[in-house]
Amino acid sequence: MYPETTNKKRVLIADDDDHVRRSLEYALCEEGFDASGAASGQEALDTLRTEPFDLLLIDDSLFDMRLEDVLRTVRSFEIQPVIVVLQAVPRLGAAARFAALGASDAVGRWNSRRDIIESIRHCLASCELEIAHA
Repeated sequence: MYPETTNKKRVLIADDDDHVRRSLEYALCEEGFDASGAASGQEALDTLRTEPFDLLLIDDSLFDMRLEDVLRTVRSFEIQPVIVVLQAVPRLGAAARFAALGASDAVGRWNSRRDIIESIRHCLASCELEIAHA
């Protein structure tokens, strides 16, 4: 038998904090997303090389790689997910820096899960609109 096809949006959560990553993964699955986790920047890149994802939710302070290096590599992939940066601490000018790196949005780790999920939904909907009008 073939696996069932699904219209669920696939989200990869790259965060080295197990608790944050797993709670976001659970919350996204509860909201109808197909969510997976990566515990490091390298694991996220390895996963994105082999599996298509609609969105990458990435911690801005991974222990193994700089955010800039991860996003630059992701931008070189043929299939590029929408990117939302999960900020550990608010920083002046961070949103502009993340946008310059190709991120569609930045949300604070301190925000509610509901706010984070709404940001993800908004970014995915905006991407679909851009594709529809291209």
